[in-house]
Amino acid sequence: MIRFGKNIKVQEILVIEDDKDFSESLCQMLASRGYGVTKAQTGRDGLDLLKQHPADLVITDVVLPDQDGIHMILNLQKAFPGVKIIAVSGGGRCASGEEYLSDIQLYCHIEHTLARPFDKNKLFKMVRKILS
Repeated sequence: MIRFGKNIKVQEILVIEDDKDFSESLCQMLASRGYGVTKAQTGRDGLDLLKQHPADLVITDVVLPDQDGIHMILNLQKAFPGVKIIAVSGGGRCASGEEYLSDIQLYCHIEHTLARPFDKNKLFKMVRKILS
């Protein structure tokens, strides 16, 4: 945990994304807004990191090399009840990003999703709302 001053806690965000360029860009954007950011490239690594370094928010792609989005998010929710999640998708071989995210909302009962590409201001607004 990084602290500025005596009692100000930096809010921590875990980014789970297998696209290295997108992950790096997203992490830099969040860090530039003062958030502490940790990143993982697979769902399994993300779960392991979350166990070691609790986060206030998880931003996860729903198409990962080792787990599909529904299983990934259900695993996160099971291991960390009450975890705050933003699901992100640009789609895949079988569906658009919006279709994947619609299924995620239905089966995982999460309300915060973003289809790629998205406006960074929309992301920042969503993150602020969730963490406030």
